[in-house]
Amino acid sequence: IDFPTYFHSYMQKSTDKPLSALVEFQKLLSKTKPAFKKICCPALVIQTQDDDTTHPKSAEWIFKNLCGEKRIEKLPNGGHVVLTSKNSQEVIDIIYKGTQNMQGDTKI
Repeated sequence: IDFPTYFHSYMQKSTDKPLSALVEFQKLLSKTKPAFKKICCPALVIQTQDDDTTHPKSAEWIFKNLCGEKRIEKLPNGGHVVLTSKNSQEVIDIIYKGTQNMQGDTKI
């Protein structure tokens, strides 16, 4: 990732939101981050490398802190809302295959 480009894009996106929304988001993170260690059901983490809102390290952190069966998929493109991108079918296929490979009664 080209950090200067990422940082510039991140800062632009941050400044178009009210400060109160950013403060509330930080409060939400502080309350929910500890809960990840309690998530022990099968999980699939998907992160695009060109997401200009969420840093790729966030997906790594989530993956590391889940305690159950887990898998991480990193896609080169798709932006922040990957399911509305041109890569949406690839993500749907990853999700479908992931649910078929899970253990227990969680299959679709």
